[in-house]
Amino acid sequence: MVLVIWIFLSTDILTKPGINGLLSSILAALALIVTGWFIRTGKNGWAFVLGALVIVLLTITVFTVSIPYSRLHAESGWSLTIDNASSSQYTLRIMTIIAVIFVPIVLVYQGWTYWVFRKRVGAKHEELVY
Repeated sequence: MVLVIWIFLSTDILTKPGINGLLSSILAALALIVTGWFIRTGKNGWAFVLGALVIVLLTITVFTVSIPYSRLHAESGWSLTIDNASSSQYTLRIMTIIAVIFVPIVLVYQGWTYWVFRKRVGAKHEELVY
């Protein structure tokens, strides 16, 4: 949240027309306040959901605000654009193949660990037999 406030105070982003991240930062601040209220009232599930929403909204704000200011070296004229920041066609093809192979493996592993550890650990302990 401090980063978002610093961005708004140190740049001229609010003077530029179009999407400037102000709406998402205001919604993030409101969600953060409501998250604190849910924590105080003991509604932990809603506090978790709104806490996740705060993270998503602040991420949207940072990326929305940083697009006009994506300069590597402002004094030398090097700028970071979508064209020169994107990967080549070959790299994208290789990464797609790797993702198609490994994402299902990770999902199966996550499902297996959920299945193995699905029961809660309680205070009742069983004796170990050696």
